[in-house]
Amino acid sequence: RAPGVYACLFCHGPNGNGRPENAAVAGLPVAYILDQMAALQSDARHYPDNIWPRTRMVESAGQLSDEELKLAASYLSGETYRSYIKVKESSTLPAHRAVAQIYVRVAGPKEPLGQRIIELIDDLELFDRRDPYMTYVAYVPPGAVARGRKLAASGGGDSAKICATCHGEGLKGGANLPGPPLAGRFPTYMFRQLWGFQTRARNGGQAEIMQSVVQGLSQKDMIDLVSYAASLQP
Repeated sequence: RAPGVYACLFCHGPNGNGRPENAAVAGLPVAYILDQMAALQSDARHYPDNIWPRTRMVESAGQLSDEELKLAASYLSGETYRSYIKVKESSTLPAHRAVAQIYVRVAGPKEPLGQRIIELIDDLELFDRRDPYMTYVAYVPPGAVARGRKLAASGGGDSAKICATCHGEGLKGGANLPGPPLAGRFPTYMFRQLWGFQTRARNGGQAEIMQSVVQGLSQKDMIDLVSYAASLQP
């Protein structure tokens, strides 16, 4: 509603599946959604740059009543998340360019991937139309999924940092767990969250737990972890 409350599903998609530039909110626990909304309202959860999705969230969150937030959280929590992301390990990727906060394929030679994650959409027109069945390919470095699986299971030798402890078996989450489901989510979105925890840009909503977990992780470690999480079935 005017002037600044955007419809949740305008950005997060008709089924709450999200897009690379924002969160997949379908199936998240109600309590977790409300915790994150409270963190946004208090500016505990923020990014170094005022990127468009984050500024719209803060505007909307600040104009919603507690009852409206609970209604929205209940609806989104009841939706079933389905992943349309294919994780592809490769040392190269197709030529591409940035359009509307996403990468699209263009004519040209392949280029080295290096230590990056690049998500490409399969159809720009469907992306613009917010098609709920839009598919993506996430290019990740060779061996990233196996390395991420090992690090997630071992916690790097620290049992308190084993991912399943908070995010559930198969990283599918659970209503009584402190962490959200991660399986099959967008890897670039998850990487931004790990970066936010590590830089202390993201606070509130039990962020202190994750701030401790990500201490000492390299950028390569974080790429490996989110590549593994994205490869899983939700």
